[in-house]
Amino acid sequence: MRAGEKIAIVGANGAGKTTLAKLLLHFYEPQSGKIIYNGKPAASYCLASYREKFATVFRDFRLFSATVAENVMRRGNLTDAEKRAALEALEKADLGERIGECPGGIDSTLTKEFDPEGIVLSGGQAQKLAVASALALDAPIVLLDEPSSALDPIAEGRMYRTLFDCCQGRTMIFISHRLSSVISADRIYLINNGEVVQKGTHHELLEQGGLYARLWYMQAENYLDGQDPPGEETGAASAQEV
Repeated sequence: MRAGEKIAIVGANGAGKTTLAKLLLHFYEPQSGKIIYNGKPAASYCLASYREKFATVFRDFRLFSATVAENVMRRGNLTDAEKRAALEALEKADLGERIGECPGGIDSTLTKEFDPEGIVLSGGQAQKLAVASALALDAPIVLLDEPSSALDPIAEGRMYRTLFDCCQGRTMIFISHRLSSVISADRIYLINNGEVVQKGTHHELLEQGGLYARLWYMQAENYLDGQDPPGEETGAASAQEV
C-alpha cells in the first residue's frame, strides 16, 4: 500500500478482513511475517505514536455521553477552532443539519445516560458521526471497517464520494461487504479463508472472473429487474451482503 492510495478489502464474513485491520493497528502480534511502515517494522515504533497515524472507524464503535464535538474529536477541553473543525467534519459526513437542529448544537450531549435532555442518534446517524471523526482527525491513514453498514445504498454512495474527496492525499483502507462501494478504489484485495486470493482494480477483477466476479454479479442481481436502486425511504432493501 503506497501513500495516498485508496485500498479496499472485501470478502465473506469470517474471511479475515477485520483481523487484518487489527493487525495493521498492532492490536495483535503477527504469528508470521511482518507489518512494515515506511520501511520499518511496526513493532519498532512507539505504540502510541504508531497508532496516531491511523484514524479508525470500526463496526462496533461507541458513542459516549459527552458533547457531539467531543465525540467527533475524541477528547475533551476543546478549543473553538477544534469545535469548528468538528462541525465542518459533521457537515461533510451529512450530519450537520441534524446537529444544527439540536438546542445545544455542537455542544449538545449525546445519549441520555447522564443527561435526560441528551440526543439519541439512529444507527445510520451514529455511523456518520464516526466517519466525521475520521475526517476530523489529522492522521495520514484512514482505516474504515464497514463504515456504512447501517446506511442505505444511496446514503452509502454519497458517503464514499465524500470520503474519497476529503481524503485526497491521505491513505484510505476500507473494508466493505457491498462491492458497489469499492468500484473507485485504486486496488481491491479479496480475502478468502485468511488469504488474499485476488487483487486488482474493479474492472481487472471482473475480467479475471473467479470469486470476485461471482460475488459482484450475485449482488448486481438485486438491481437487474429494471427498477431503480432503493432510495433512502426504502432503506432496508439494500444490496445482498456476501
